[in-house]
Amino acid sequence: MIRRRPSRRPAVSTPAYAEPRLRRLFPWTGMRELHFSRCTEQRWAWDVPYVQPATDNAYQVSGPLRGETTGPAATAQEAIAMSRRICLT
Repeated sequence: MIRRRPSRRPAVSTPAYAEPRLRRLFPWTGMRELHFSRCTEQRWAWDVPYVQPATDNAYQVSGPLRGETTGPAATAQEAIAMSRRICLT
């Protein structure tokens, strides 16, 4: 039996869209992660932190490169705020 996990994309994408500075970036998803890129064509740039699901309905902000961890966030709003602060400083 295949058991699907519920998607958290709407929980993260809604506050991301509400943030005017992040709305200027190109959003893309992969492996249940929400990424942002300054480039709108494929091979997207890896120069902005991304949000990934963690345990207990929390989130992890990582990047901009794989293997770099920025920090945990308890809510989607916290994760988006952390991403915005880091990518726009």
